[in-house]
Amino acid sequence: MHAVALNLVFLRRNIKIVQLWLPVNVIFVGMIWTSFFALKNLGVPMATVLKNLTNLFTILGDYTMYGKVRHPTDIITTFMPSNMHLVRG
Repeated sequence: MHAVALNLVFLRRNIKIVQLWLPVNVIFVGMIWTSFFALKNLGVPMATVLKNLTNLFTILGDYTMYGKVRHPTDIITTFMPSNMHLVRG
């Protein structure tokens, strides 16, 4: 079954919308393309650690740029995936 035939998705064939979203799609594809090169040179364990620390980087960025203070449980749950990898080995 096709989503358009089931009226789940409505397509707008408008060139203005395509022009508006094209840079976003190009940046997204570029981000995925460069991540392949990063994994080639970085290694999966280090990429996993950095992936798990991105939430911490976001919390620190919110604090330094906007002065937004997070609840301590947010910070604790951020460290949980990284620490579980350390415990698991």
